[in-house]
Amino acid sequence: MVSRPPVVCVMGHVDHGKTSLLDAIRNTSVTRGEAGGITQHIGAYVVECSGQKITFLDTPGHEAFTAMRMRGANATDIAVLVVAADDGVMPQTVEAISHAKAAGVEIIVAINKIDKPSANVERVKQELSEYELIPEDWGGSTIFVPGPVATILVQKGTLHVGDFIAAGACSGKVRAMMDDKGRRVKEAGPSTPVEILGLGDVPNAGEILMSFPSDKEAKNFAGAFVSENKNRLLEETKGKLSLDNLFDQIQASDLKELPLIVKADVQGSVEAVKQSLTKLSNEEVVVRVIHGGVGAVNESDVSLAATSNAIIIGFNVRPDAMAKQLADQEGVDLRLYRVIYQAIEDVEAAMKGMLDPIYEEKVIGHAEVRQLFKASGVGTIAGSYVLDGNFQRNCKVRITREGDQIFEGELASLKRFKDDVKEVKAGYECGLVFDGFNDVKEEDRVEAYIMVEVPR
Repeated sequence: MVSRPPVVCVMGHVDHGKTSLLDAIRNTSVTRGEAGGITQHIGAYVVECSGQKITFLDTPGHEAFTAMRMRGANATDIAVLVVAADDGVMPQTVEAISHAKAAGVEIIVAINKIDKPSANVERVKQELSEYELIPEDWGGSTIFVPGPVATILVQKGTLHVGDFIAAGACSGKVRAMMDDKGRRVKEAGPSTPVEILGLGDVPNAGEILMSFPSDKEAKNFAGAFVSENKNRLLEETKGKLSLDNLFDQIQASDLKELPLIVKADVQGSVEAVKQSLTKLSNEEVVVRVIHGGVGAVNESDVSLAATSNAIIIGFNVRPDAMAKQLADQEGVDLRLYRVIYQAIEDVEAAMKGMLDPIYEEKVIGHAEVRQLFKASGVGTIAGSYVLDGNFQRNCKVRITREGDQIFEGELASLKRFKDDVKEVKAGYECGLVFDGFNDVKEEDRVEAYIMVEVPR
């Protein structure tokens, strides 16, 4: 028997980059000449790879071509399923999986567009695993290939196809290089811009790419970069300024200046807050407002706070979603106030190292009053059944009757039969005595809550 070239069919949703992937393989620019970038006919190309021929079929992704795609799958040995990392599994992706499975064809998944900000490779793996395509790194047998591309400018030396490389936390091997005209090149000398395939991940812009004699050295370099970065991040977050550690930093005489960013709902408030806070300066530390503005706390406020190690004071404004996320990520202290003097008091207290803890209530259980007992010297004991959670000694309670609150205060005592107990759990009966309140009736609802300190 004479061996024949394998037939590989490239399938997937419209716009997910199937033809562009084939372009990279056979080094042409079909995409640019197509109407709206949609493949309108089945293209078949023969590519030579390491002396072996491989036939590629480009099947259209548009729903208008379902029948063509079915025929495409039936003539195939291997199906490459292209999925865009920012879109994930789409209707035609599912269709393509069904066709390939019906034809008994082996599927390889190519995850495309992973350099987009909204790309989520793990989500793609999760979604495809629901269609029984389990990635190898999850213990399955399906090959998943994320397609990271990096454009680089060679500064020193020459980069060759096959070189082992590392850029920041990413490492890999140069599988292919394209010059600025889209032509395949074998090597690139100084000052030559090229697009390279073969990194395991998408590097950050501005990273220095280096080539190494072996794969091991490239991996070690990337590993060292990751651990170095982690240490730097830890150092940076340690040094971030917050009202909580302000006094300690003043004491350690690290801090001579307290930089603040003030955002408020109206210009008048911005000015008032700025003046009031600036007046808090003393001989040890100078309070300086580095930026004041009207409107919600936004991303650029947080970036400024992160680079200048400032605290953000928001008055009658909220942070937008991106700003909140960035503040958490960067460890920026973001404080929101409704009343000017609270902001002033907090900054003043922080400068003296006397910031009071914040408490908030936490509901711990509910009970229903089932029977009433009178006891001399104690008052009314409410025989109650704990519906959920639990009741604890010294907790606070709210009593409601037909939906209206009639009492809020302390729980004076908690009994099981005649004994005082520390707690009573759901499903048990107990005797409740309320501090200064005897006017309780059967079927009243009791909510128990405690005050817990919220970490600032």
